[in-house]
Amino acid sequence: MLFRSNTGDHALKVRFEGDSLLAPANDKMTLSIVKANTKLSAGGVSLAYGERKPLSATLLRVTDKGNPAKTPLTFSLDDVVLGTAKTDANGVASLNYKLEETLAPGKHTLKVSFAGDANHNASSTTVTLTANKATTRLNQTSTTGKKGDTISLAANLKRNTGGANLSGRVVTFFVDGTSVGTATTGSDGNAALSYAITQAKGKYKLKVTFDGDDFYLPTTFEKALLTVK
Repeated sequence: MLFRSNTGDHALKVRFEGDSLLAPANDKMTLSIVKANTKLSAGGVSLAYGERKPLSATLLRVTDKGNPAKTPLTFSLDDVVLGTAKTDANGVASLNYKLEETLAPGKHTLKVSFAGDANHNASSTTVTLTANKATTRLNQTSTTGKKGDTISLAANLKRNTGGANLSGRVVTFFVDGTSVGTATTGSDGNAALSYAITQAKGKYKLKVTFDGDDFYLPTTFEKALLTVK
């Protein structure tokens, strides 16, 4: 028999109406309803900087293997609350998360918690969230000038996840295989370096490199040309 009521003690009356051989009888007893235990499960997550993924967990009621729906779960990363999400009909709750540079690279503790309610005991689980370096890409435009001219060598640096421009990163410019200086990217991901042309007429290979840092992997672009007229 499925019995639905609030937790606590409830009076239960049992009665036998009697028959041709036995007289009627009745008795009283107490039915105690306690909160059901729950269990949370989740999987580890690995992201690159700029990547967005759902953080998911499943809530299970231990007694009957049911999945409580519309139940809020709290997601925390290194003890900092990210937010809450409610379980669906399958007991699954998901919270969208985007990895930003405010989180250090490496492994972090992701905790999912259920505070409990009138019918269920609290539970929690912890898994690992791994923050990985993101790949990057550079682009450089070809340019022209005459010997003695001062020109601008320009490049743009982006991360591949989401295509966002990367600011505050140092890139190195090369002309004909020789490093000619560095420049720092601005908020638009662009970096520019003034260069005085010393080469004779001809075409010279340009290259720009980013050596990478704690959050991003290195990259190189070497398809641009300097044409000296």
